[in-house]
Amino acid sequence: MMRQVHISKLSDIKSVFNSPSDNEQFYRVLTNSGLTNFENIELAQPTVRQSNASVIWKAKSSGNYNSFSSLTTTKQEKVGRTLEKFYKKFKEKANEFKNVGPDFAEKIIQIPSLDSLLVDESNYKIIIVNWGFLEDSFN
Repeated sequence: MMRQVHISKLSDIKSVFNSPSDNEQFYRVLTNSGLTNFENIELAQPTVRQSNASVIWKAKSSGNYNSFSSLTTTKQEKVGRTLEKFYKKFKEKANEFKNVGPDFAEKIIQIPSLDSLLVDESNYKIIIVNWGFLEDSFN
């Protein structure tokens, strides 16, 4: 069962894709390819709610998750190493897709802020929310 882990306001973020709803489509592709939950990292499932201009992020993983920015420097470094391994393998697997552009993996792994990384310190499980979105202030 999926549980809500984060809510984003659409007014605060914009998609690196054609529209925010593209994330929902790409999540299904990634799920079917086994890329939403591996290497101890889970990409949260986005659901765009146009009625209240938000994106609801849900995850399968249970645990006690805190924002990356609340971790000590040592723990942030450990999480950073885990993310580097994940990104490398994610890019390799995503680049095997024939029906997406060559920059697909780069777009998916856009993370607008450190608060988009949720970490369970007991097992260093990581949930990424806001993937494929950029904050307006970044552009």
